[in-house]
Amino acid sequence: MSRGTAAPRANRNPGSQPALRRQNTQRVLETLAQGGPTTQAKLARATGLSTGTISNIVKDLHAEHKIITRPVVDSGRRAIEISLNDSRTAVGLDIDATSMRMVLTHMDHAVISEVIAPLPFGHRPADTLRRARMLMDEHLDRAGIPRGDVIGVGVSLPTILDHERKPLVHDPGFPEWFGNDLAALAGSTFTQPVHFENDANVQALAHVTWGPYSLSSIVATVKASSGIGAGLMVHGHIMRGAFGGTGEIGHLQIVPLGELCHCGNRGCLQAVASVDHVLANIRRVKRLHDTPSIDDVVALARRRDPAALKVFDEAGRAIGTALASLVTLVNPHAIVISGPLAPVGSALLDPISRSMTRYAHPAIGPRTVVSMSQLGPRAEALGAAALAAQSAVAAAS
Repeated sequence: MSRGTAAPRANRNPGSQPALRRQNTQRVLETLAQGGPTTQAKLARATGLSTGTISNIVKDLHAEHKIITRPVVDSGRRAIEISLNDSRTAVGLDIDATSMRMVLTHMDHAVISEVIAPLPFGHRPADTLRRARMLMDEHLDRAGIPRGDVIGVGVSLPTILDHERKPLVHDPGFPEWFGNDLAALAGSTFTQPVHFENDANVQALAHVTWGPYSLSSIVATVKASSGIGAGLMVHGHIMRGAFGGTGEIGHLQIVPLGELCHCGNRGCLQAVASVDHVLANIRRVKRLHDTPSIDDVVALARRRDPAALKVFDEAGRAIGTALASLVTLVNPHAIVISGPLAPVGSALLDPISRSMTRYAHPAIGPRTVVSMSQLGPRAEALGAAALAAQSAVAAAS
């Protein structure tokens, strides 16, 4: 180029009209990938774009065959529903200490296949990922899905992951996974992109993708299981923190000088309200010979057993106290409680809500909606599939 001849600036200037249009289009595509089929009006609210801008983007995407539109009735009014014109498949894996759940989903959020496989305690990451690959191939073949139609694999793990996707915590249930380079292991096992994420984080993503919270700006989910962790979605993005440890509320101190937690501190929420602690307490107050199962304690809750209700009340008040700090600091629109005890329902939810409202800032706590998850035990796998789909859309931009 001769001296004094200016290079075209339209594509280089991030504030230019074409660049802004590309950004807005990408925002629409990511919202559709995250939230599934929706109307133009809801799409405008979810993205913050004007209805005119949305209308123009929809016309262009439709002309490019990237979306499908159809007339629907929404809240009694005629509307246009928009969905991605994408039949590709996302794979979601939820791996814990003793089992692995896999789902295959289309980009329109239809679940194609779901399977649960047992894992030996102390399983090694390389062995488990190879088994996951075999399971995926088997179910792709059954569904007649070509390997090239798989856009990616999301993997949910119950541990803190750093930005290089290495487990940072020596978890008693995951002793062989600590410090492993999971990205390298996955790269030698799968031909598709693989995305690892903490289980509480993918739960949060699942509830804004498959649940009713896709239009909420800030949503927190709390998974109460053998550990207790929170996932946080802010404007459609997982908040991971500087070291991947956002949401570790299970290690907030609730009882000074209380029971010893496996992290080494005393009185952590996890030490007084985890599923293991609840089951042990019910065994003690009911004077049972063996530790009850989850189904047993759900049945006790539904029968309104007084001794069991007291245990749920104590655990719920502890969880609510921790949530009061989260609510006051973060101010989410909604909090979703998930995990094995979610079917207990109001026996656990009511004390959580009361305690959270009691100790949160009075201008915030009463306005925060707290509910039980409706996604059940597949939430992590669904969230992992959503992570794979969302990552594929972002990578294509």
